[in-house]
Amino acid sequence: MDHASALEAGRGEIRATFASFPAYLASLKPDEKTWSVLEVIEHMTAVEARFLDRFLNAESSDVPP
Repeated sequence: MDHASALEAGRGEIRATFASFPAYLASLKPDEKTWSVLEVIEHMTAVEARFLDRFLNAESSDVPP
């Protein structure tokens, strides 16, 4: 499995896991210092987008990342 396929499979697993997760629970924070489930997923999405961009740019370049 290539990297892009692995990322897409991971997205599918996350979607399936949280498809029936109640929205009100996703936004609850256990305490002031802990992220909610929604914040964790947003963070994962942002980081994944950055890494995917780097990966795609590295594939099309002869210069190592």
